[in-house]
Amino acid sequence: MTEAASSPPGELDLRREPDRVRYEPTALPEHGVAPVIAALGRSHINGGALIARFRAVDFDEVVAWYAARNRFAMIGFFPQFLGSPGVRAALPELRIPDTLGDDLGFTMSWPGTLSLDGELAATIAGGGAYEDEGYVPVSKVEAKRLGVAFVDALVGDRHDDFRVFRSYQPWAGWFWGSVHDSTDVLIDVANAEITLLTITDTA
Repeated sequence: MTEAASSPPGELDLRREPDRVRYEPTALPEHGVAPVIAALGRSHINGGALIARFRAVDFDEVVAWYAARNRFAMIGFFPQFLGSPGVRAALPELRIPDTLGDDLGFTMSWPGTLSLDGELAATIAGGGAYEDEGYVPVSKVEAKRLGVAFVDALVGDRHDDFRVFRSYQPWAGWFWGSVHDSTDVLIDVANAEITLLTITDTA
């Protein structure tokens, strides 16, 4: 989503105009991503992690103007994106409710992708609420390696192009409503692509 105007184009509320942006699933990198999802599945045995990536299509210059200035919450982007047909079809296991609230708790991570590898490493190494018999916790060194590979696969050296937003709310039926709930939305503003990562486990 690139900047297309130099002055505010007017008000925009995607919750009232959900068809202003459509989302199509796009492939994730082959390497770096799957090992993190697998590790989270082993460490969070009653929940795990889900991930998908989408490309925003059919959006106009008004949407682009707000996106270029990181005003996603202002235009109701998060409930519109998460409740969109594209996300529902790609991740049916989320059990997204028919209607999402206006405030899903997303805040912008100012370090963005620069700290994402460490945050993922801490989640993997810290584990969930329970462990399977015989489970060997991932060392902090290995968890950090996994986190770095994940961010490298998704971001490469284009950290300036990404915005990271995070919520700890259980906004869909898949979440357990515990301290282990989290949702990361990584927005690649240069390519109009959005990666959705959700994590949960029982308390």
